[in-house]
Amino acid sequence: MRLATTNITFRKAKASDIPVVMRLLGEADFLTIGSLYDTPDYFKQSVKNGIFFVAASPEDGVIGLIHGERLMGEGAVIWYFVVDKGHRNQGIGKMLLERFENFCKKAGIKWIFGAADMNKKTVAFYKGNGYSFSGEYIEFTKNI
Repeated sequence: MRLATTNITFRKAKASDIPVVMRLLGEADFLTIGSLYDTPDYFKQSVKNGIFFVAASPEDGVIGLIHGERLMGEGAVIWYFVVDKGHRNQGIGKMLLERFENFCKKAGIKWIFGAADMNKKTVAFYKGNGYSFSGEYIEFTKNI
């Protein structure tokens, strides 16, 4: 059953949202121990310089987020995108993605890149929102 999202607010992230953002990312297993990009300081900078939106409900506060940044070559990347488990399948993710895309369009960004787990729900979500897949991929990082 799809619930109404009329009481959900979609807005730019604020520094005061960071503790809940960190909790949501931790629950979704998105945080990497020792990463320079999974810290409260990184997300505070992203509030100022990134493409960073949250979904909030009056009852539960921040319940979802989408975070990315502008790339060279008229592109943007989605780094983090999560909706609290208790609020999924209500259209919140779709509305967050639309906020991200609309911001990008207004900023002159022509393409969006993202990486996600290759599971059926994730693939169906992105395909249903007009994204294409070029096959399997790997990501790797190294702190030097």
